[in-house]
Amino acid sequence: LMTSQEILDIVAQMIIGFYTKIELADVTPNSSFVEDFNFDSMDSIELVLQLEVEFDIQINDEDIDNIHIVQDVIELVQNNI
Repeated sequence: LMTSQEILDIVAQMIIGFYTKIELADVTPNSSFVEDFNFDSMDSIELVLQLEVEFDIQINDEDIDNIHIVQDVIELVQNNI
């Protein structure tokens, strides 16, 4: 089982992949995808697709709607792997 920190590190790299101006130190469990990283709906879809491939999981629409901060993604991954 992966630790929260291991998942955070992978998710942080994904976020940096979208927005190169974001630094690793800027990505914390409490970071907001919309407020801190200016994610829009297309960014969210792309992130979910990357999560599904990276962690070999399926994420349903209801779960996607509940992703607001990085911690939400960490918990979603932990609950599905």
